[in-house]
Amino acid sequence: ATGDSIAHALQSLGSLFKEVAFEGYEFFFVGGFKYLILIIMEILLFHITRRTIEIKTGKSQDLTIDAFIKAEIRMIKTAISAFILESIGTVAIGVVLGVIGYDFLQPFFVLLLQCYFLGFVVIDNYNELYSMSIRESERVTREFFGVAIAIGLVTYLLLLLPIVGAVLAPIVGAVTATLTMHSLQDEFLLFVPLEHELVCSSPG
Repeated sequence: ATGDSIAHALQSLGSLFKEVAFEGYEFFFVGGFKYLILIIMEILLFHITRRTIEIKTGKSQDLTIDAFIKAEIRMIKTAISAFILESIGTVAIGVVLGVIGYDFLQPFFVLLLQCYFLGFVVIDNYNELYSMSIRESERVTREFFGVAIAIGLVTYLLLLLPIVGAVLAPIVGAVTATLTMHSLQDEFLLFVPLEHELVCSSPG
């Protein structure tokens, strides 16, 4: 009887890891697609974030080709980092909830995780205006966890729209992130490293 129990437990554990592995494989292709869209549409995120902050502050932003290239390289690094962390988190959530018997909650927690990291990638365009490194941007964004999830959710839902979503998501995401973070400027500056200031170019 004991042997049967152990065999059954091992079988259940094997099924759990098989299911997690399958979901992780599916997530790799489906979950990573949204980051690929943001990488491709970085020119929109870049332009709209800077134009929005120009309108709000009256300070001219650097919209040169060199600035865009740097922003595109940063977006690729940020998106890859977010995708890796999201993938690890998704597998961890699946394992933990499966072990304790609450695997039915997995879609909810995975959605929150996806929205957070998607929100971070969009907010990073704003944080970049303060010359933060990606690591510093990650730390500051964690202080606005709920904001990142909300912005990520809006972006996520728009990305679900066929064709037009790929254009609308970066536009709405960038404007929402910039306006929201700017409205939280007093709280935001509490977490910005002291040596960083809003980057702006000379009027001209």
